[in-house]
Amino acid sequence: MLSVLAEFQRELIVANTRDGLAAARARGRKGGRPPKLTDDQIALAQRLYDTGESTVAQIAALLNVPRTTVYGHLKKNRSTATSAAHPPGKKSVNSVAAVRVSRTCSTCGDEPSTRAEAAHQRGDLAVL
Repeated sequence: MLSVLAEFQRELIVANTRDGLAAARARGRKGGRPPKLTDDQIALAQRLYDTGESTVAQIAALLNVPRTTVYGHLKKNRSTATSAAHPPGKKSVNSVAAVRVSRTCSTCGDEPSTRAEAAHQRGDLAVL
């Protein structure tokens, strides 16, 4: 008898959870933790990073967030920011920043997540 009640209670919990998630999606909520930075702060961080005015540590201190948060947002917006900043056909004024930004492999499209992986990737490309 107790197992039947436990099973019924579990089914109620699952049904209520699904209803709550469906209601949240109907209101436009996607789920997950809300972002720590606003869109304006992300744009500022991207601009400071792309121009080379500040290091990631300085940007993180300015925005009062950990460096990993800044890196996460920079990585997401890197391709759109560089394509808008450097339209096709025009050369970059700051070529060092353009080289530093692009770490995607030209042959397989893989982007290394650590410096060690990037070093291995450069070595492999040098062999090719």
